[in-house]
Amino acid sequence: MGIAFSAYLTNPHRIPGAVIQAVELLQKSRIPLKDIQIICWTRDDEYGTGNLNQLMRDHFNAQGEEYAHRDSGKKFRLNDRVIHVKNNYDLNVMNGEVGIITEIKYTQEHALTVQYPSRIVPYTEKQVEELELAYALTARKCQGSEYPVVIIPIAGKGITRRWLYTAVTRGRQLVLLIGTESALTAKMRGETTDERASRLAFRLQRSLPPILPEVEQTSQFSAVQN
Repeated sequence: MGIAFSAYLTNPHRIPGAVIQAVELLQKSRIPLKDIQIICWTRDDEYGTGNLNQLMRDHFNAQGEEYAHRDSGKKFRLNDRVIHVKNNYDLNVMNGEVGIITEIKYTQEHALTVQYPSRIVPYTEKQVEELELAYALTARKCQGSEYPVVIIPIAGKGITRRWLYTAVTRGRQLVLLIGTESALTAKMRGETTDERASRLAFRLQRSLPPILPEVEQTSQFSAVQN
């Protein structure tokens, strides 16, 4: 796990805006967007992957050429970060692989192209259904992966220290936790039988300094369905 820092906010609805601000500060420090991964507890609420993926894409890839999938309603832009969400042996792409959209063709036989770390994969219109935005992912989607920088919004109900351990240990160099002070400390005090998670919570509770100023902007939340 990398060095961990926290940002305390008085208003939980400012967390999405603080996440955007944190990414901007990291980019000013010459950390590229591809090295930054947001890890969320859920998909569906204001602090979930659905809303944060839209905010991240609209903020950092607002001008990309867009492709709208007719059946699913999904929209992708050139240079979007995407994740493949089911095993596809015809494409030789497995569930959880993350890549970048490098080409948009708009045809049924070749809708778009994704650059993965080791290969380039063309997608038909039907196969595009197996892609999702990947600026923000759930911890489950990140299991087995590590990233130079991880940002973790802490809000909502149900978060456990075991989940927090999984999310925090995805970061190799730097981990940023963004939430209200009460939410952050509550998650660290939660009950768990996992000794590693307990040790991590103790370390975080003793050492996390605030790093971001209070964020004045609020984000507009639009519900995203599973």
